[in-house]
Amino acid sequence: MTNVQISKVLLTVIIPTKNRSAFLRRLLIYYAATGFDYKIIIADSSEKSHLDHNIETINTVNSKLDISHEFYEDTIVFKEKIFQSLFRINTPYVVIGADDDFFVPNTIELAINFLENNPDYSMISGEPLIFYLDSSKSHGRIQFLGGYPQNSIEDDDPCSRLTKHLSNVTSTWYSIYRTKQLMEYWKIMRLSNFDTIFIELVPSCLSMIQGKFKKLDNLYMVRQYNAPREYSLIGSKIEWASDPSFESQFILFREKLCESLLLKCKIDMNTAKKMVNKSFLLFMLPTICGEYKKELKESQIQKRDPISTISFLITNHNIINKLQYLKVHSGLDWLINKYRIYKLCRRSSRFYHDLKPIIESIEDERSVEADE
Repeated sequence: MTNVQISKVLLTVIIPTKNRSAFLRRLLIYYAATGFDYKIIIADSSEKSHLDHNIETINTVNSKLDISHEFYEDTIVFKEKIFQSLFRINTPYVVIGADDDFFVPNTIELAINFLENNPDYSMISGEPLIFYLDSSKSHGRIQFLGGYPQNSIEDDDPCSRLTKHLSNVTSTWYSIYRTKQLMEYWKIMRLSNFDTIFIELVPSCLSMIQGKFKKLDNLYMVRQYNAPREYSLIGSKIEWASDPSFESQFILFREKLCESLLLKCKIDMNTAKKMVNKSFLLFMLPTICGEYKKELKESQIQKRDPISTISFLITNHNIINKLQYLKVHSGLDWLINKYRIYKLCRRSSRFYHDLKPIIESIEDERSVEADE
């Protein structure tokens, strides 16, 4: 197969931001330093003080980056801001990332090249890392750095891809999408009243039906977890499924997935509904069972004194839970994490060259002092 020669103007990064000028500055300085030459749309609904800082930052890096700074009212809802930004794109590929998410330019180039040469794939990602700082600010000392599992889904059958995805779901929100496909998914979400969980599920599930998903082995992105965001996340799946709006949202979600399945598979509507119901149960049950067991154990532990708690853990928990409890409370957890950070950041790490400039951006001494 002959590889298609690609141009760096094939992708746009959408960065939604609101009142987080220090985070946006950190990210744009990193992109400017690493030769990030893809298009950037900053979807900005910040209040004036943060907006002024953002304009100043953009003026600083504008000669090195291709930035379109889009202004929105501070009352605009998150999904409307994403929708409007998507329809300003003229590149065939798009990725959405927050202002505290670092994408790796080298891996983005590999990903675009893969999609250009594999039209049966609808999404692509790579190895993700998450980090926590010693504060909720934009700069500081890294307290945790680690990955989370994400696997390619490359079955030829759309039904199999959907079932595999929902039975072991990990977020594809930060994946590179084909722009035309993602626009169609966001048209659906714009006209609906989907909450944040369904807003993640709809594009990921429709993309799994539409095509395959590839995860590269290269470092793709580094995400910050303990920073404040402009939108609220839903914690408990039990509370989510108990909300009065859940049923209507699920019915619409199932309807859109069934419509897509009918176009891609030789099945009828009844079979499609059964397939979506089964896949969604595989998504829900492990989480709900896990939440219930966790709440039950916590309520039992709270009623005991320290000696009884240890006795309870020894007699009623499996070996993994026992070891986890000892690991956290003995300080071993802290030591293991320090070793994990060392392994990822040392020169012999396969992530070293891509991770080093990100670490330097986060732990920059001058910025740490300024934040303080």
